Amino acid sequence: MGKILEILKNLKPSQLRIIRFLIVGFIITVIHNVLYLSFFRFLGYSSTICNFLAFSISVQLSYWGHRLITFRKKGGVSTGESFFKFVTTALLNLGVSSLVSYILIDSMKFHPYYFIAFNVCVLPFISFTLMKLWVFKSNNK
Repeated sequence: MGKILEILKNLKPSQLRIIRFLIVGFIITVIHNVLYLSFFRFLGYSSTICNFLAFSISVQLSYWGHRLITFRKKGGVSTGESFFKFVTTALLNLGVSSLVSYILIDSMKFHPYYFIAFNVCVLPFISFTLMKLWVFKSNNK
């Protein structure tokens, strides 16, 4: 544990922000999937409805996690405006993900692992960039 703390002390603020982004994103992903499975199992709704419910809750938790932890914005950024931008970013990612899923899996018949690799490698980069440059822009270092 001491070695990890030593490494973290030597990181630049921008590198620490990326680590915070990945940690918040991982936690929210776990929460989203637990909610989805709980809704699906205990409420008996369709998979699509359960995913929508889980997404609706997770996007709010994700907003506050990234606002307060990743980008450390307690003031200076309008909550209403940044939340709208955040939801727009989340919906854009959902649209891109859905389009890539359709192209890779449904049209080109690639193995689903390619789609998962896209979601894990490309979408976080898009999200982080949009959050840094647009959603939480003011006072970013």
